[in-house]
Amino acid sequence: MGSLRAAQPKAGDDVGPSLMKAPQELPPLREKPPLHRSVEEAQRPDPYAPDDDQELIAKRARSDARAQQSACWEDLISFLELNKLPGAYALAFSAYGIEDLSSLLLLDDTGLRKLLEQCNIDAMDEILLLEALRNSRPWK
Repeated sequence: MGSLRAAQPKAGDDVGPSLMKAPQELPPLREKPPLHRSVEEAQRPDPYAPDDDQELIAKRARSDARAQQSACWEDLISFLELNKLPGAYALAFSAYGIEDLSSLLLLDDTGLRKLLEQCNIDAMDEILLLEALRNSRPWK
C-alpha cells in the first residue's frame, strides 16, 4: 500500500516511452581515425563499422589513396615542366621507383646517375635536370 508500482500494460494499451527501458550494455565507442593515415591503414576495414559501411569505407580509402598519388604526380610533373623538361619523364622515373618529387630530390649522386642511365634521357634534358636539382638542393 505505501509503495509505487508501474502499471503493467494491458493487451490494448499504448506502451509509451515512459515504460521503455534503456539498454543495459552500450555498444563500444568508435575511435576517431587519425588525421594522417598510411595507404595500408586507410584500406584496412573498420571492425566496428556495419557491413554496409565496409564497402563505403573501402571506396573512400581507395579514393583518398588515388588523390594522394595524383598530388604526388602533379608535384613531380610541375617540377619537371617548370624546369623546361617534359612531364612525361615522370612516367619514366616511376618505372624505376621515383613516384614523387621528394624521392627525386633526395636521390644521392650515384642513384641519380643510375636513374639517368636507366631512363635514357637526352643529353640536353639531363643537363637541365641536373641544374634544376642542384638549384633545389641548398645543402650541397
